[in-house]
Amino acid sequence: MANCFGDQIYYSYLGEIANAERQCSGYQPNFSNLPTSPTFTTIMNTLGVPAAFPPGTQGSFPGQVYYTGLQPPVINGRKKRQAGQGPFFDSLALREAISKVQTAVGNFTCTLRLLNAIDDNFNINFRALADNYNRVNIDPNLRNDLLTGLSFCGDFSSCLPVEKLGSPLPSQLQRLMAFMKCERKTRLSACFKHDLRRNINQFDLSVLPHGGGGGVRPNVIEQLMTILIGSESTDDLRLY
Repeated sequence: MANCFGDQIYYSYLGEIANAERQCSGYQPNFSNLPTSPTFTTIMNTLGVPAAFPPGTQGSFPGQVYYTGLQPPVINGRKKRQAGQGPFFDSLALREAISKVQTAVGNFTCTLRLLNAIDDNFNINFRALADNYNRVNIDPNLRNDLLTGLSFCGDFSSCLPVEKLGSPLPSQLQRLMAFMKCERKTRLSACFKHDLRRNINQFDLSVLPHGGGGGVRPNVIEQLMTILIGSESTDDLRLY
């Protein structure tokens, strides 16, 4: 990312994230004097995490799960259960798991709010995100790819049928998480394309296939991305 955006832009961005995370860490709001929207308060009360945000300066643009079977939880560095000593997950283990989820969700949403990436109702602030990309001094082609990624991820996350999953997490939160995961992926792709453009003279393009009847070559950068990423990602084609 630093190679893509430049050290000054990227590390300034990381500094804003770190500052927001520090403000959100362990924050306990006072509901009597901090205004929160009814929708956001309801969502946060459902999750049991803070429903208001600490005051702070608005920031700039933001930014696989493996299942290995049930394992005894680790409490204070020690596995909780030995054979014949009761269930894997007793009340203490579950309380710690709940607390971990609550803290993570609270910090995640609080940080995004301080960065002005979302509003109180988990709506993504697309205009602010786009303005941040438009404001920084970067290559125009890179900027266009980043903005296209924002648009794609917005459409993608809004169309996900998250309600069908039956998750207790609010649909707004699930869509937000999907958007952020998508945005990270499209940002990486945009930076990869940017790197290919800068180093296109390092490739012998004569072996790339041409287009159809007219012999017009398809987008060379897109071809290279498909080939280079595809050759390293054949696991994505597995059915199990």
